[in-house]
Amino acid sequence: WVELPRGIDGAEFARRALAEERVAVVSGKSFYPADPQPNTIRLAFPQTREDRAGEGIERLAGLLRRMIGN
Repeated sequence: WVELPRGIDGAEFARRALAEERVAVVSGKSFYPADPQPNTIRLAFPQTREDRAGEGIERLAGLLRRMIGN
C-alpha cells in the first residue's frame, strides 16, 4: 500500500502510471469498506523479477514527482 500526498488521486495516478510508465497499480479506494481514501494505491509484485520491481518503483517515483510539480 502507498498513501500518496493529499490532492493526488489514486485512480488518476494508476491511469497515468499505466499510460506513461507502463507500470500497473490499482487505486486503493475500492479496497476500503467505509470511508475510502482517494489518495492511496495498491502495489503487487506477484510475477515480477526483483530487479524489475525496483525499476517499476523508480518509474512510479518519477510520475509522482511530475504530478506534484517537483
